[in-house]
Amino acid sequence: MGVVFTYPIVAYRGWIGGIVSVDGSHLSRLADAREAAYYLITLILQLILYSITGGAGVNMGLAYLNPKRYPQREKWIGIPAEAIRDVVRIYLVAAPLFLVASLWEFFAR
Repeated sequence: MGVVFTYPIVAYRGWIGGIVSVDGSHLSRLADAREAAYYLITLILQLILYSITGGAGVNMGLAYLNPKRYPQREKWIGIPAEAIRDVVRIYLVAAPLFLVASLWEFFAR
């Protein structure tokens, strides 16, 4: 699942990023320096987190599909336990950072 569903989500996020780059007056947010800084910082904060968490999902999906990459010690739900541990660690770090990125997006304007 981490392999199949991640790529359409990335495409959707890119589409939304393109739409949001234009303001209500159909002008580019990059035309004004202050608006450009706000937009680019918000985009970078979100892009980094979506890339890391999406990559963790892809890694877990590939670990399920190709378990030879991982030692054959322990499995949970048919997935190598180390891949699941990686996802949990990444999400424990990413969840608070998503909160920070959302607060930045909400209060920085």
